Amino acid sequence: MRRHASAEADATAFERLATVDERAVRDLRENIVATQFFNGLQPVCCPRCETRVSSERLKRESKDLNCSLCAEDIPIDEMDGASDEPRCGRAAFRGR
Repeated sequence: MRRHASAEADATAFERLATVDERAVRDLRENIVATQFFNGLQPVCCPRCETRVSSERLKRESKDLNCSLCAEDIPIDEMDGASDEPRCGRAAFRGR
């Protein structure tokens, strides 16, 4: 009887682990899809203040790998959506 209870407890623990892993995989897939989508966009204006993105900034993004919105350097792996995590994660929004 004790072995049966132990086996059931183990099964329950494994089911919880599987659920956590499934959520992590789903979150990772969603992150990959979102990254690919947003990296494929070519914004014509700032989403915050609606200032137009100049043609000079668009050229600089392609030539020098500088973001056309914020002018930060874009690591080459992010151009293909290969980054593991966003550069401005939750830490950037803590003060808001």
